[in-house]
Amino acid sequence: MKKRWMVLGIIIALVMGYCQMVAQADVGGSFSGSSSSSGGSSSSGRGSTYRSYSHLPYRRRYGSQNSPIVLVVMGGLLVGGLLKRFNQHQQQKNESRIALARMCDVDPTFEEDDFLNKVQDIFLSVQEAWSSRDMRSVQDVETPELFRLHQSQLEMYHQKNWTPHVETQRITGVRLVSFLETINEVSLVVCLSARVVDYTSNRDGLVVEGEKGKIHHRDYRLRFTRPKETIQDWRLDDYREWMENEFLRYQ
Repeated sequence: MKKRWMVLGIIIALVMGYCQMVAQADVGGSFSGSSSSSGGSSSSGRGSTYRSYSHLPYRRRYGSQNSPIVLVVMGGLLVGGLLKRFNQHQQQKNESRIALARMCDVDPTFEEDDFLNKVQDIFLSVQEAWSSRDMRSVQDVETPELFRLHQSQLEMYHQKNWTPHVETQRITGVRLVSFLETINEVSLVVCLSARVVDYTSNRDGLVVEGEKGKIHHRDYRLRFTRPKETIQDWRLDDYREWMENEFLRYQ
């Protein structure tokens, strides 16, 4: 909390200091510009020169009156954005700590790093299987329900003679989101962020969905489940792009 207010104070001080510097510079410019009155009186018959000098001080004064206000507003927006991002980051860290603590209560041998590495491997394997239109290679890492769902979705693509293409360029982040528990199972919800190319082509190679070659930044909500009493490999139970209004269903 102290760190947040310290950062806020530093940002406000820098913005206000910069505003004062700009205001002083504008006043100086206005004063020097106003000395053009002598030049205007000596410009006999040269109206264009007179007009350019007479308008310059007006523009200087206009800028000096408004620049600090604009900068304060911009500084306020910047501070608000930084605080919002900071709070969001803190909330995510708290979510991860709570999920990890609850998981360790059930299984003290649980290792977060090992689990998140496995999550990334399974995510990439599922995408590869999806693009090859054959989910059998990931049948052992998906729950039977999710495997049947993916198979039925691929069957619809097959009937249309469409081919899905999903390629992850880079995984940019992965973290625990929440812990779920039933009588027989435990589940962990994970947020995985990645830069992906995602489009669909027909049998002629024409793109019918998405945009070929365009990289998207996407967040995925992945839910992994395993039996509660026995230590077995985690299985992917739910796989979807994260939408804010869908997140409540995971709680």
